[in-house]
Amino acid sequence: MSKYGATMKDGVGTNILISAPPNPLSKNLRRRISEIVRDIEEIREAHFPEVVAMGSYDNAACVLFLVFRQTSKISAVMDSIGAELANVSEDEGPFEIWPISQSDSLLETIRGANCVIGWRD
Repeated sequence: MSKYGATMKDGVGTNILISAPPNPLSKNLRRRISEIVRDIEEIREAHFPEVVAMGSYDNAACVLFLVFRQTSKISAVMDSIGAELANVSEDEGPFEIWPISQSDSLLETIRGANCVIGWRD
């Protein structure tokens, strides 16, 4: 991975660039997200890199990746915390939320961006 991030294909075959955002996240944003996800056992990791679809650099977006231990739990957990995360997004600026499994092929690249919000072994 270069210092500019790594290029990967997302789940639908789009080439994306994942890297650290050019501006650091606010402490308030990091704190609010941590408070929401820290006690949810099903979420193993939370990362907040910038994602750009290749060929459309003008639409870079910060994406909150929530890494789930079991894919069967994603829907129930997202139903319970989705409104809270949407409120944070409204207050702090828009961001997307991508729940993924711990076996997702993007995970190594996401970790490589060094944008960890939370981690649980």
